[in-house]
This record gives sequence, C-alpha cells and structure tokens, in this order.
Amino acid sequence: MIRPMATMAVAPPRRGGIRELVLMMALANGVSSLPSAAAVLALPQIHADLGVSTAELQWTLTGYLIANAALIVTGGRLADLFGRRRLLIWGGVLFIVAAAAAALAPDFWVLVAATTAMGAGSAILTPASLAIITNAIDVHARGGAVGAWGSASAIASGIGPVIGGALTAIDWRLVFAVMVPIALVVLVYTLVAVRESRDEAEDQRIDLPGVVLSALGITSLTLVLVQGAVWGWTSAVILGIGAATAILIVAFLQRERRAPRPLMDLALFRRPGYAGANLVVAVLNFAFGAATFVVPMLFQTAQGRDALASGLLMLPLTGLMALALPIGGVMAPRVGVRLPMVAGLALMAGGSLLMALPAARESDGLLLVGLAVLGAGTGLALTPLNLAAFNAVGPERHGEASGVLTMLAGVGNALGVAATSAVLTAEGAETPGNTAEFATGFSTAMVIATVVSAVGIVLAMLVLKGGVQPALVREPAAEEG
Repeated sequence: MIRPMATMAVAPPRRGGIRELVLMMALANGVSSLPSAAAVLALPQIHADLGVSTAELQWTLTGYLIANAALIVTGGRLADLFGRRRLLIWGGVLFIVAAAAAALAPDFWVLVAATTAMGAGSAILTPASLAIITNAIDVHARGGAVGAWGSASAIASGIGPVIGGALTAIDWRLVFAVMVPIALVVLVYTLVAVRESRDEAEDQRIDLPGVVLSALGITSLTLVLVQGAVWGWTSAVILGIGAATAILIVAFLQRERRAPRPLMDLALFRRPGYAGANLVVAVLNFAFGAATFVVPMLFQTAQGRDALASGLLMLPLTGLMALALPIGGVMAPRVGVRLPMVAGLALMAGGSLLMALPAARESDGLLLVGLAVLGAGTGLALTPLNLAAFNAVGPERHGEASGVLTMLAGVGNALGVAATSAVLTAEGAETPGNTAEFATGFSTAMVIATVVSAVGIVLAMLVLKGGVQPALVREPAAEEG
C-alpha cells in the first residue's frame, strides 16, 4: 500500500534508547572518517620507516579514497536489500581486520592494501549507520539525530590530525591500531542492540552490471581528480582515463534506466527534494573542499607552520561545523529545509570572501574568523540537505539515498580540490618560495569558493521547497535480528 512515511519508528533499538543508538551510529561515522584525517600526519614516518618514494606514499590515502568512493553507493543499496544491521556488521568486521592489518603491515604495499580495504569497510559503515538512524526515528524528530551523526564526522576530521600527530610521535602504527577498539565498540553494540530493517518489497538480488559499471566509473573519476595535478591534466594517461570515465558513466546511466532492480533508482531524481539535495550537496562540498585544501597550505607553505600546528588552527572550522550540524537539523522541521540551507550557504560565501581579503593572510585572527564562519555555514546547511533527500524517498531506500549523497559530496569535494590545485599550478604557487604567487592563488581559490557558495544559494532557492515533506512510500517491515 502506498501511504505517507510512517510517523512511528520503523526499526527502534532492541535494547537501550534512541540516544544510545544515535551515539553508536555517530561513532561508526566518526571512525569511518578517521583514516583520511588522522593518517595524513603519519605519512612522513611511513616514508622513513618503510623506505618508499614520495610518489608511492600518496597511495596510502589514495587507495582508501578510491575504494570508499567507488563502493559507497553499492554499500548503501546492499544495506537496503540485505539489512542495515547485517551490512553494518560486515562493514565493521572488514574495517577492524583492515585497520589491524595496517597497524601490523610488514611492508608498504600490504599497508596500501589494508587502507584500501578500510575504505571499502567505510563505504559500508557510513550509509548503513545513517540508514539505521533514519529508520529508527520519527520523520519529524530525526533532524537532531542526523545532525549529531554528521557532527561525528566533523569532529573526527577536526581532531584527527591532532590524534595523528600525537600518536605518530610514538609510532605511526598506533594511528591505525587506535581505530580497532573504537570500531569494535560499534560492532558489539550493533550485535546486541540494533534491530534489523530492510526493503521487504524487493527480493535480495543486486544489479551486478550496475555495481561493476558504478565502481569502475567512480574509481576512474576519483583517479582523475586525485592524480590530475600529479600526472598532469593534459597528460595522455589522464585524458585516457577521463575518456573512459565518461564512457563508463554513460553506460551506467543507460543500464540503470533499463534494469528491473537498479542499483541507483534514477526515477528518484525526478523528485525536486531528492535531486535538489544531491545537486546542492555537491556544490557545497566543492566550496568546502576548495577552502579546506588551500588554507592548510597557507599555514604550512606561506607561514612555515608544521602540520600539527596547522591542524590545530583548523579547529575553529571543524568545531563550529560540529556545533551547527544539529542546529540545522532542529531548525528544518520548524522552518523548512530551505531557510537553514540558504543561510548556511550565505555564511559559507561570507567566510570564504573574508579569507580572500589580503588582510586575512596577514592576520591569524581574521583568517580564523573566516574559518569559523565557513564551518558554521557548512554545518547549518548540511543536515537540512540530508533531510531533504531522505524525506523525498521511502525508508526502504534510505541506504541508497545515503550512499548517493555521500558519493556526490565526495565528488564535489574532489572537484573543489582539483580546481584549487589547478589555480595554484597556473599561478606558479606550488613552487617552494613563491609566496607572492601563492598569495594570488590563495585569494583566487577563496573567491571561487565564494562564487560557488553563491551558486548553491541560487540552486537551493530554485529547486528545493521550503518544508520537510515526507515521501509517499511503502512502509517496510522490521524484523528481529
């Protein structure tokens, strides 16, 4: 029967309350974000200990990023079909084993294989944990919970470099080892307390051609965005991979239009709330990615600070973002998703423009204010974006919605980094000692972030409705498990 999304919880926890559920699922999201945040400061030690070249060293994180981006949509849909609890357990086990393997890695390529497997585990943990929350909480009360879930990622991104720097001072292997007990806590809680939920209207058959085309297409796209500046944007290998990316994405879309049980239901993009949320989240993350890529470079390249000090100076951004995420979630049911989204994007534009001023490069205070405003705006907009997408689809496809949103956020972030890197290269700012060129490139990058944030405001005003509208969907059954 087709009816409005139920106002009662679909799959409440078997033991404990909603607060414990949200805390544990937020912890799952936070630990998924730690590898890319904490391992950055371990790279020099890994370089010295395992005797690898600088070019090889980047694959420690590149493998993680590619696996995460390539599999996150599949992970979300698998959670819908086979059960969010079951997939969270699978993803947790994979993440724990991979983190332990990274901590014990005898050589560099074992480490790369382990961090790549961690990326695959994260690609399951992230969408499954969010879908468990949205399937356990009433549609009108989930805003704060979704905000808290998002805050965990922001906090992990903020304290990750600090943790990474402190543990690396002892032994870089501890950076990966510390993730094992955190993920283990989530795994035990899930086994004991989480109730199973899935899309009961679909049989458990996965669109394998769609999985393959999606994974290959996103892998090649991520490779272009991550390696473009390294290999050269006009090099034969990047142009070849770029052409392959276009072919794979077109083939994937054609497959999903015809597939009886698609991995990604393209019909959902006809719903303004879902399409608008996905479009705006990519734009928002473009601006955020550009800023968070270039500001640490300013601290280190132009101002000569070390990586740990730079990480501490980024805390106003991540701290205000973590605080604002739940606020946006609380506002959305009261005033609609559009107002906090537009206000957040306006703050992002204002913070970016403030940092584009020449005076910001000379004043830590002004720069930190800009970072704080940018972080607050990002947090204020993100939770309403998530709610707009989730409330446009039924709970039976929440895993898919989470995977698609996260994938497009990652693509937007990578595009922002790639565009900023291209600007710095064009200005000659990547050559050590070219401080004047870097200053020009930095200001240009922040102006781009400002303009893109403004574009996000226009898109939010045009595409997204003001209210939080529950979708008309089948209500899936919940089962014990």
